[in-house]
Amino acid sequence: MLIMRKSYRFLAASLIASLFSVVVFAQTTITLTGTVRNSSSKEVVPAVSVVVKGTGLGTYTNSNGEFSIKVVKLPVTLVFSSINYDNYEVTVNDASTPISVDFKSNTTMGTEVVVAATRTP
Repeated sequence: MLIMRKSYRFLAASLIASLFSVVVFAQTTITLTGTVRNSSSKEVVPAVSVVVKGTGLGTYTNSNGEFSIKVVKLPVTLVFSSINYDNYEVTVNDASTPISVDFKSNTTMGTEVVVAATRTP
């Protein structure tokens, strides 16, 4: 009888300890939201890569230029990149206001190409 009581106490103590460990490892996440626009036309820019600098965490903007990404703590630096645009970095200290990014277009002209054809018999 005494051995069963000790077993129940040990089982109860183990169960409580495991529940506390789950609470300790559970982390709250912070959701960052925002919109990416072209700086000259003010149109939204879809399919922009949004990455938390120094991590593998990232997302893309949707067809409305909007993004949402979850982070564990602030501050974080977000890196925005897309074809034909300059990379843009922003450090976020406060998640209460949406992030607005004005993406600067980066168009470069290549060298001229001449195409010539000849007819050979």
